[in-house]
Amino acid sequence: MHTAGLVLFAASQLLLAMALDGLDHGWFWPWGRGLLGASGATVLFVAYYFATADQQALQGPDANDPLWVAASLVGFAMGVLQPGLSRLSRGLGAFNAVCLVLWLLLIPAILLIDVITLGVYERLVGSVYVVWVAGLCGGVLQRGSAVQH
Repeated sequence: MHTAGLVLFAASQLLLAMALDGLDHGWFWPWGRGLLGASGATVLFVAYYFATADQQALQGPDANDPLWVAASLVGFAMGVLQPGLSRLSRGLGAFNAVCLVLWLLLIPAILLIDVITLGVYERLVGSVYVVWVAGLCGGVLQRGSAVQH
């Protein structure tokens, strides 16, 4: 289930990156789409990694290395897409800005986390990530629906 969920989530990001094509023509827009696609590709790798790595590797000190790569790509994508999302829709720009601020606040929060609450932190980060992708998908669908009517 975990692997299937990660694969579906990665696919949603790749499809979203494709759906964003042509919605904005700002200089940063293609870079943001590329970072979003790269984060989706990284989540695919994470799904593969967690499905195939042995228990020793998954419990080792480097077990979460692929996750910080995905997290970095997502944060950069949020920032780079911000100008274009604000031009597309004030609401979508505000939504992205809130997600970006939360994402940035979560970076130093890791220093306050001990091993016991690490799972809570990971779920919080994952929740912001999923809400962000879902919100962008919803915004793109809403925009497409408004253009058709």
